[in-house]
Amino acid sequence: MNKIQNYLLLFLIIALNLSCKSLKPVKPLEDYSDINKQVSSSIVNVPISIHIDSLKQLLDKEIPEVLYDDSSMTDNDNDQLMVKATRRDAIGFHLENQTIKYSVPLALWIKKGIKITAVEGEGELTLDFETTFNISENWTLETKTSIVEYQWSRKPIIKLGFFEMPIQFIADKILNDTKTRLSTLIDQQLSEKFRLQDVIHKIWEQLKYPVLVSEEYQAWLRISPEQISMSPLETKKDFIKTNINIVAKNEVFVGAQPQISKAIGLPPFCFSKNETEGFELNLNASIPYEEAEKIANEFIVGQEFSSGNRTVKIEKIKLFGKKEKMVIDALISGDFEGNIYLTGLPVYNENKNEIELEDVDFELQTKNFLHKSAAWLFKKGLKKQLENKLKFPLDENISKIKSEIQKQLKEYPIADGITLKGEMEDFKVKSTHLTPESIVVMTNSKGKLELEVKGFQ
Repeated sequence: MNKIQNYLLLFLIIALNLSCKSLKPVKPLEDYSDINKQVSSSIVNVPISIHIDSLKQLLDKEIPEVLYDDSSMTDNDNDQLMVKATRRDAIGFHLENQTIKYSVPLALWIKKGIKITAVEGEGELTLDFETTFNISENWTLETKTSIVEYQWSRKPIIKLGFFEMPIQFIADKILNDTKTRLSTLIDQQLSEKFRLQDVIHKIWEQLKYPVLVSEEYQAWLRISPEQISMSPLETKKDFIKTNINIVAKNEVFVGAQPQISKAIGLPPFCFSKNETEGFELNLNASIPYEEAEKIANEFIVGQEFSSGNRTVKIEKIKLFGKKEKMVIDALISGDFEGNIYLTGLPVYNENKNEIELEDVDFELQTKNFLHKSAAWLFKKGLKKQLENKLKFPLDENISKIKSEIQKQLKEYPIADGITLKGEMEDFKVKSTHLTPESIVVMTNSKGKLELEVKGFQ
């Protein structure tokens, strides 16, 4: 063998050694084509309770003290009668099916002209009203109020000679003058103060804005409302009750604030066919790869693996998806320098409340490459160590999200006098899958909600 051949052989040996150290396996392509899992729609049943005291306070405030005041003897065809009707007590209420019934107690002052003199008397009269209610297509509360009857609490009895006070005439006079005015006033106040359409619209609009449920973990709850309906109004004890049923998709994002959900206009009013109680929420909680990589790098970067006199050290971990599996892009240094790729199936461990990778193995092209150039990397449990280390605990984030949602549900003000209260009774992780941005944990929670109306502003 001549010198030239020796040099060529030496050069070939050096080149082969360098190639073993510097050649890289082909990076697998990201692929999410088989992952088209959408969060299931949730049904939320929100009972609404309106205490009768709210209506009493409203009408006590708005119905004037003086309901009728005829201060002229000569009007009404010179009837020689003056009457003043003043509220003498709070309005009485009771509920009956789709009807509110209430009474307005009045104190009467009466003056009647008789020939060359006049006589005065006092009495007490109670007007009985009822209001029926319904809801229009645009979520407006429609009421119709009418006077049902009147009752004398104390009849004005004045006798002067053969003259007696005409009490039937007086009652009719008051009724004829007040029934339209009072009925219109009551319907107007109920319409203005209890603006159901505003409450429903505010709930609908507010739902689509992401809510920061955990500042520490930057966890955001985003609700995408789809349908809304309402059960018929009914009366129970001292409350007017109904149920609002909302169908929506719900997602929890960890990290940056997500965009608001796609705007859908408030659907027309319809009666609910859903008789379930409480709520069942299907939530997607997203853990961005960036967050998962922080966890992975914290436990894995710096780990060394040896085989004989060869050693490699993990410098950095990157994660992405290939169909249903997660790809681990590991940058290593030492006797092999470059990136190698492993895959594992992300699964939820209910007992440990964490996401783990099962069946971690070298990706096919990486495996073929290493068999030819660095088979020693298969030894000493590199892939087993990665499987043991690549765990993403959910205790701190999912449990925290659950706690924060529960805290929000305890008493969440919607508007003045309107409060949402709730309780989460069950919270489970159902499955996981991968998206281009994150590991998605699909959860299911159950509980109860109630919207309480304490007053009208």
